[in-house]
Amino acid sequence: MKNLFGFGGRSRPEDNQPPKVTPSEPASADALSETSFLTGDERADSSKLTLLLRTIAEVNSMVDLNQLLVSIVDKAITVTKAERGLLLLRDAKTRALSVHVARDARGADVTKDTRYSRNVTAQVDSSGVPVRTMVNSDVEALEIGRSVFDLKIRAVMCVPLTVNKKTLGVVYVDSRVASREFTVGDLAFFAAFASQAAIALENARLVKESIEKERMAQELRLANEIQRRMLPSSAPRVQGYDLHGYYEPTTEATGDAYDFVTLPRGGVAVVVGDVSGHGIGPALVSMSARARLRTYLGMGVALGEAVSRLHRDLQGEIDDGTFQTLFVMTLDPARGEIRFVNAGHPPACLLRAATGEFEALTRTGPALGWPHDEEYQPAGPIELAPGDLLLAYTDGIVEARRGKEELFGEDRLRRSLALRRGGSAQGVVDGLVGSVKEFCGGRAEDDLTLVALKRLA
Repeated sequence: MKNLFGFGGRSRPEDNQPPKVTPSEPASADALSETSFLTGDERADSSKLTLLLRTIAEVNSMVDLNQLLVSIVDKAITVTKAERGLLLLRDAKTRALSVHVARDARGADVTKDTRYSRNVTAQVDSSGVPVRTMVNSDVEALEIGRSVFDLKIRAVMCVPLTVNKKTLGVVYVDSRVASREFTVGDLAFFAAFASQAAIALENARLVKESIEKERMAQELRLANEIQRRMLPSSAPRVQGYDLHGYYEPTTEATGDAYDFVTLPRGGVAVVVGDVSGHGIGPALVSMSARARLRTYLGMGVALGEAVSRLHRDLQGEIDDGTFQTLFVMTLDPARGEIRFVNAGHPPACLLRAATGEFEALTRTGPALGWPHDEEYQPAGPIELAPGDLLLAYTDGIVEARRGKEELFGEDRLRRSLALRRGGSAQGVVDGLVGSVKEFCGGRAEDDLTLVALKRLA
């Protein structure tokens, strides 16, 4: 597609030269502020003010950012009577200017790779000072830039879009018409418009950010609600045993989860997992993993094979750097035995009632989802005696902080369990959560997820 001036290709290397002094020197910011676009002619001045105020009002009434960008360029062409207008914005990361809108005097789009004086736009962007340039000869055109010469441009103006001393970009207009001569008054008029357009642009950007933040917050709240609904409403009743689970996220959506699964041959599986990271992504992985593991175990798939299948599922679906730690334990109530798989998860803690000693149910394999081949094998069987207490948890418990460096740690966890081992599973869990929060000064920084299992006397 050809642009207004008959060129559709990208700018030539000459346009990337460093800015040069243009034939007409740019007005200083102070000088421009003292230069009024009013002429003293009441009728002409009234017409200009009416045009400016109406234009500013129309621009400020727009909230949609994309529509606003187009409107700024169209209004810039109107107030300057130019043939073309371009709006260039600065990239937040690279800090480079790029064309976001290019229009002609008929209100039609011009290709964004259209050629223009990059020297002038770079000069205005770096200095923050408006520039007007009249080209009276081919020599002067070449001094400004090859594009100005090739396109036979005769009049150029460029003004910064500045808000609170921050330059968002520039608005550029030009014309080939030899009779169209931009004056100092034109530049003042253009700069006045641009200063208001910059405010409108910043306001629209803030509104868009606010809407986007609220949309994300709603999505997180929805994910959190779904996550909570998928958690067990209560622990299953298993004769001779007491079970209780607890989940408290620090954000709206998280990778933590726990579950109880009734096994088809009798008994129950206890699951505690943690997907790395926070937000909707880890929450979705966590919910999917929980659902799949529940399906495998519910179908009677052996514990090790169920975890191995889940590992292979996650390998093909989650992003690099994301992984799932998992502790899964199966309880055979009749035998009083447990078997477990610990895939890169914090060790579960087993407190023996008879001796008061602790046993750590440590890792039996790496975390799930990493690019490795692993067939997970369960450890056990381990016999539970009356009064024995087992706690599985996520790392938010032991890594809870007081200050910058002091962690709650495994020693405090064990002391808390020892103090409450005579109580119910819920009493143990509630007491430990209370200890963690007291240690942190009222609120933990990470998710708190834990399950307690106690064999009754």
